[in-house]
Amino acid sequence: MLQSCPSATVKSIAKLEDHKLVFIGNKDEWAGACGNAVKSKGDLLWGVVWEVSESDMPALQETEKGGNIDFNVPLCKVVTPEGEELECLFFYRQSSEADIGLPSRQYVKVGIQGAIRNKLPQSYVDMLRSVETNNNSKMTEGMEKALYPDED
Repeated sequence: MLQSCPSATVKSIAKLEDHKLVFIGNKDEWAGACGNAVKSKGDLLWGVVWEVSESDMPALQETEKGGNIDFNVPLCKVVTPEGEELECLFFYRQSSEADIGLPSRQYVKVGIQGAIRNKLPQSYVDMLRSVETNNNSKMTEGMEKALYPDED
């Protein structure tokens, strides 16, 4: 996040109810499918709520767009561990079952490290550890920046 939005600050972690994590597409910069959210009754999707300045929004939108992929940015309500409801923008890509793919081991590692760093619930970290991968362990530049953000 900080590479494309230097003003970004973590506001909280939060859960989005009735959604789950899936992996779609096949992106070279991540050596496999990328994370996305889909509606799924009874499931919880955990993540980080970032506060981003208006001046960084175009960069964030370009980063999330990732080339020619269409994405939606609705307002949604998430709930913090303390029970506070927050309204925030939520970036996700339209997808279908045909888009489902496997992420690389390194991509999942980035997600696990981010979940641990941001103190997401242990049950969610464990779920990330159980994600099936494509066994590609290639380290891309994007992954290195995500894994080692302070080493520039």
